[in-house]
Amino acid sequence: MNRSEWILKTLLPAAALLLIAYAIWHTISRRPNENILAPTITPVAAPRLAQNAESNTALIGLSRVNMVAGTGLIEPSSELLELAPAQGGIVRSVAVVAGDQVHAGQLLVQLNDHDAVADVALREAALSSAQRNVDLALANLKDEQAQLALYEGVTEPGVISREELLRRQGATAQAQARARLAQAQQVEATAILNASRVRAAQFVVRAPIDATVLQVRARPGQYAAAATLTASQTSQGLLTLGRIKPLYVRVDIDAVDITRLGLKEGAEGKINSSLSASISPRGTSAISVQTVLVRVEPLVKPKQSLNNAADERVDTRVLQLIFKLPMEASGFFVGQQVDAYVSGLPARQAK
Repeated sequence: MNRSEWILKTLLPAAALLLIAYAIWHTISRRPNENILAPTITPVAAPRLAQNAESNTALIGLSRVNMVAGTGLIEPSSELLELAPAQGGIVRSVAVVAGDQVHAGQLLVQLNDHDAVADVALREAALSSAQRNVDLALANLKDEQAQLALYEGVTEPGVISREELLRRQGATAQAQARARLAQAQQVEATAILNASRVRAAQFVVRAPIDATVLQVRARPGQYAAAATLTASQTSQGLLTLGRIKPLYVRVDIDAVDITRLGLKEGAEGKINSSLSASISPRGTSAISVQTVLVRVEPLVKPKQSLNNAADERVDTRVLQLIFKLPMEASGFFVGQQVDAYVSGLPARQAK
């Protein structure tokens, strides 16, 4: 056997086997560590079944027919209130901090309103001048009316000429017109003053309802833009308020699961249902709180709250259900994402 034949029959197969073995080793060594990729939190589990057989049978039948899992967000019972000034300006002072309880009409943020206050003072002076003009016009009218009465009271012929009487009547009519003009100018000055006061009040942000301050984004010296709300732009307010006693849960139910809830429309067009929900914080299935239904929002909208599940689709549309947390429930915060198991009447009872 010559050298070339030996290389073809012995060396090349051996090199091929070595390369295959290296490829197998490299593939195995590069496999991900499943222990590292395992979730660090306990996945949510369905509510535990009751201990007796009858309750177990009922719950199993319910879970197969109309128990639906969904994700939810904790929100205030008043929903989130984003407060912004009606007029843009420099923030002069902030009267609250996050967590404060405020009452309706309470001052929250004061903007620099020096120009508006000066304009109010100017309009007040104009109104005072208009009131004096009214007083002068009414006094002149009273004098003209008195003189006209004297002229008209003369009954002897030839004492007062017809021309003089007509002149007095014309002067009285002019005095009446000047009085009406002065009164109209007073009304105009009053309206301008009220408009100026309204503008000055727009540099103040006050609480619309009794609520809790959830977030404060205003700082003295920063510029606060006026509130805008259009189809393409929504401005973020200076403060976020909400009534957190009680808290609500907004649960998203995928469109494919809506029919399993047994919803039906009442006589007045409202959706009647006896739904309830078991709420647990994300990754804490040991904590479960029972909630009651507040309302069903019948508009099915694109899903915005994602739970990062592997089979979750971003183009899913959802029906939103609003549930009320009990007053004694603790450990829940506004904006927190929760897991929800919604249950109601079986499909045969909901018809």
